[in-house]
Amino acid sequence: MSAPEKPLNVRVAEVLGWTGIKFMGKTWWGFSGPGLHAGEMPVPAFDTEWSATGPLIEQYDLEVGPTYAGLGSRLPSWSATAHSRENRDGEEYARGDTPLVAVCNLIITLHAEGKLD
Repeated sequence: MSAPEKPLNVRVAEVLGWTGIKFMGKTWWGFSGPGLHAGEMPVPAFDTEWSATGPLIEQYDLEVGPTYAGLGSRLPSWSATAHSRENRDGEEYARGDTPLVAVCNLIITLHAEGKLD
């Protein structure tokens, strides 16, 4: 059986420096990086667990809030915004169906643009 397509939380883990990520059974496993944990562990559910993603919001100085598609829309989408250290205006943003998906999308975007520090 081959591994499924990498889900959002696994792509975030790769951006954050996780190594040796592989699919075993029903779970993605990997190594989180030097000094964090010893041994292989399940990849956190960054896209659904606040306890996994909350520290990233603080670490990367991100803001999260609802964005409404229009007056006729009852359900919000969510946006995450990154601010530079020098300029407090929002520089980069990403959207998602939930707050954590928006944050994950933004972390991946910032990494791709070389702005994740």
